[in-house]
This record gives sequence, C-alpha cells and structure tokens, in this order.
Amino acid sequence: DIECWFERLNGRPMRGDITVDIRTSVHFEGWMLSPGIFPDAETTSRYVMLRNVATEDVYSAQVYQYWPRQDVAAGRHHIDSTYTLNCGFGSLFSVSKVPPGIYQLGCAMKNNTKAACVWSEYQVQLLSPDRRRGEGRERSPRRRSIERQEA
Repeated sequence: DIECWFERLNGRPMRGDITVDIRTSVHFEGWMLSPGIFPDAETTSRYVMLRNVATEDVYSAQVYQYWPRQDVAAGRHHIDSTYTLNCGFGSLFSVSKVPPGIYQLGCAMKNNTKAACVWSEYQVQLLSPDRRRGEGRERSPRRRSIERQEA
C-alpha cells in the first residue's frame, strides 16, 4: 500500500518519451506515501528506483529531502495527514553507473516495521554518448552499480 507520482524530470513535466544521456544527472520531483510510514521520520528511508524492462535489473537511489505537499494531503482525506503532508521529494541523482536501456520508474519506502514499493507508468530511456550518435560500441563485461537492488 504505497502511492507515488513523478511530476518532473530535470524541471520538465513527465511524459511518456523521455530520453536521458547517462553522462548527465537527473533531478526528479514528485511525491510518495505509504500509510504507516512517516515520510519525514529519521527511521524512514525513501528510494527512487529504475527497473530495466528487458532484464528486470533494479537500481535505486535514496531520497533524503522531503517537501510539504498540501495538495496530496487535501486530496487524501481518508489518510492521516502525518503520512501525506511531507510526502513530496525533489532530488538529484547520477545515472552514470546504470547501463543504457529502457527503465520503468518506481518508488519505495521502508522503516523498522514496514517496507513497500510500487512501479509507475513512466519509462525513461538511458542512452550512452555512442548510442546517441548512432554508433555501436564494443560490449564490455556487465557492470553493476553498488546500489543495485534485487526486486
């Protein structure tokens, strides 16, 4: 029981055909909430996740900031506002260690007693500089980010 919404990527509204060069950092904005997990508690960890649609490899990055989201709290009267009020986030992430490919975006939250994750409808294509120019590149052994997570 978790909800999330990605609103912006690098300052632009989310859409279905987003392409990102892996040499650049990405700034995601949105919100995530899960009843039973206080978003601004010291014991809470929140993550933005990428799942490769071909291999199902999952990569995650922890979100440290939380933003007030009165619109989310007002739109969810049935959920205690302690779970919704500070559920917003905006964080800068590096995708340089993530292999090129098409990834589905997701969110996860956990505390000492509960963990939850959800996948959004959004996908992002990560391209290497060689692929952007249409050139092939020699395959190297698969690299894994130290932040790789098993789903």
